Amino acid sequence: MLFGDSGDGFVAGADGTPRWGRHGAAGVLLVHDGHVFLAERARMTHNGGTWALPGGALHRDETPEEGALRELVEELGSLPEHRVITSYAAVDGTWTYTTVIAEVDSRWEPTRLSWETAATRWVPVEEVETMALHPGFRSAWPVLRELLAG
Repeated sequence: MLFGDSGDGFVAGADGTPRWGRHGAAGVLLVHDGHVFLAERARMTHNGGTWALPGGALHRDETPEEGALRELVEELGSLPEHRVITSYAAVDGTWTYTTVIAEVDSRWEPTRLSWETAATRWVPVEEVETMALHPGFRSAWPVLRELLAG
């Protein structure tokens, strides 16, 4: 990657709140047998202590799927065998967060956790909204849950 290609950095959302990723951001929602894979954000990260998807800032000219899968490997050490089912783009002004929904054949576990991730867990779909969720993930969850049900 050439200098300047990284999308790391905050931009202002339509309402003025900070959004991570100068070129947008993306994450992966892994799904298996009525459960989704979530990661607890480390305390020193933006919205630390909340549960969300492995993901992060897109690099310049990177597709959301490429970026989401790259971020998963960076944060958790490996990439499980998967099948992309669909994706959902939440747009906030000129900034977009894309959730890539991928199905796995078994409950995959990461090979390591990066400094950004405090813990990981497979969560039953019906229990997700009871957790302390990252605000962006909380707002997208109703649409994501509907996509999973369809």
